[in-house]
Amino acid sequence: MRSHAGVTAVALAVLLFGALLFVPGVFSAGRVGELVPFFSAEDVSGRPVDLRRLARENRVVVFFWHSYRTMSIKEMNHLNDMYRFYNLYGLEIIGIEGGGRERAAVGEELEKLAIIGTAPVYTILPDPGGRLSRQYRVEEIPETFIIGRDGRILYHLAGFRDEDKAQIERKLKELLGLIPDAPVSKLKDPVTVRQSVPIRRQGVSVDPEQQRLEKCRYFGNYYFNLGELEKSLTYYEECVAIDPAGTAIQLKIGEVYAMLRNYERAREAWENVLREDPENSEARALIGRLIRGEF
Repeated sequence: MRSHAGVTAVALAVLLFGALLFVPGVFSAGRVGELVPFFSAEDVSGRPVDLRRLARENRVVVFFWHSYRTMSIKEMNHLNDMYRFYNLYGLEIIGIEGGGRERAAVGEELEKLAIIGTAPVYTILPDPGGRLSRQYRVEEIPETFIIGRDGRILYHLAGFRDEDKAQIERKLKELLGLIPDAPVSKLKDPVTVRQSVPIRRQGVSVDPEQQRLEKCRYFGNYYFNLGELEKSLTYYEECVAIDPAGTAIQLKIGEVYAMLRNYERAREAWENVLREDPENSEARALIGRLIRGEF
């Protein structure tokens, strides 16, 4: 006969496993391989979006978000960075508003996000009444799916934590045919590889300088998130060499220098921002924090 201690241990294990299913940022292998419906819909601007067609030609991330969830905004920012870089290798992202709002209301939310600099650069769909959320059985916002060509789930993540960034990226590298854990140089490191002709993908010409700028920004953020600050600085400074008026990168350079305790260079970077944009409130706030010794 099983002891009370053994029964208790089994019960606790079952409860713990059930709880994990609802912890933000939990990868779910249980839904991998599940068939989800292709859909046709209109994006927030009224343009048609056909998931079946996109999935035939690309790797598609379907991302359910809501602006009131901090995790949604964090993942939205991360997906923005990934889309700018991996779109050149065949990545498409569809962000579906998970609150069931009408198109006009979703447009208003995007305008608010644009004001704070977090507007998505990929496709955004409204989902009036929550039809798509029900079809995909969304239980946790944000919730992320990578959809295969046959409509099956290749990857599923409920919630989002900072540590999930690397997991999502590894899976996308694998699915895009980029070696999962290869050195970053395998991804055509922009500092060492200069492309003299534009890339053409799906009949669209990509400006090589713009491509190099996006890659430098991507790698800067990549190394910054790894905590390799000196290396991230190399890429951010390359961005500035390409686009000297880029204030967002100058803000990031100042942040890196502040973390390295080189406060003089941090202030110099933020003052460069103010020279380009005298009304930049973020640069003013950062310099204020620096003066108060808050770094």
